[in-house]
Amino acid sequence: MFKDKNPLIYLIAIVAVIVMGGGVGFFLSQINQGNTVVRNEGASSVVQNDYEPDDSEWEDTIMYDGKRYKKNENISTVLVMGVDTTVSAVSSGLIGNNGRTDFMILLLVDKKAKTIQMLELSRDTMVEVDAYNNDGKLIYSGLDHLTMQYSYGNSPASGCRLTRDKISHLLYDTPIDHYLSLTIEGMKAVVDLMGGISLTMPEDYSYIEPAYTKGATVLLDSQAVERFVRYRDTKNFGSSEVRMERHNWFLIELFRQMKNDQNKIGVDKILSTADPYLETDLDAEAIQKIMGSNLDENSKKVPGESKAGEFYDEYYVDETALQELLVDLFYLPVDE
Repeated sequence: MFKDKNPLIYLIAIVAVIVMGGGVGFFLSQINQGNTVVRNEGASSVVQNDYEPDDSEWEDTIMYDGKRYKKNENISTVLVMGVDTTVSAVSSGLIGNNGRTDFMILLLVDKKAKTIQMLELSRDTMVEVDAYNNDGKLIYSGLDHLTMQYSYGNSPASGCRLTRDKISHLLYDTPIDHYLSLTIEGMKAVVDLMGGISLTMPEDYSYIEPAYTKGATVLLDSQAVERFVRYRDTKNFGSSEVRMERHNWFLIELFRQMKNDQNKIGVDKILSTADPYLETDLDAEAIQKIMGSNLDENSKKVPGESKAGEFYDEYYVDETALQELLVDLFYLPVDE
């Protein structure tokens, strides 16, 4: 199950330019013109963008820490991504126009128990991101933040697939069955459809708005929601992790209120409202089944440690703890 991962390719000069921000436009313009900026010589010259999970990589039974486990066949997975772009989910054909994934949560849907477990992934997770040109050629591979992987697609669909593949590999080739991404405008449209969202603040968020004190109940319209989920003081170390915790809590509250409102509004109305800003390989029936499941509010997080990078925070996964977590999430103990 847990195979050795390929060594990361440290392309320090290129990564430094990307992280500083000033060189991103030039870098992406070269990709869109079909130029090869950097090649990973160890990779195939043509790479298939779509990754189809190989279930054989995940054995039916495994031995871990001296105990035998069997794969939980009732679990299916959906990668949910929130994209920071304010435009609709329409393909531009240009790499870099899709925005970045502000939050990424893997939903583990237990079809038998009708429950959903959430696994959070930090946008700052350091991985080897990949970029392809429109012919499917790998033209860049280097260490960067996971949030950047989505932006290297030339459409929302390809951004979703690239991010799905990267997270699957990060999680030791865990099969990811489906994906769903929603832009910030899509989230705002859904909130407007619901007439706003009522939140009782679990912590003191008065640094965002004075009224957001701990225990205060406030009704947020779409504009207030955008500020609430996107606010981040980049001068403070760990601000991304704090925002991710806020994202997670907000998603639980939004999911709960959408479930309560779905009989009044209707799932079809919710989906049609979100559709211009939505990219997914799920159909309406599958989404409705997911919304009918019970969400476990005790979410899990890919374990690791945040460190101050030269320019931005960087998150490094604890591989040993991750392996233990994956066994706990995807396998059941076998009685000897």
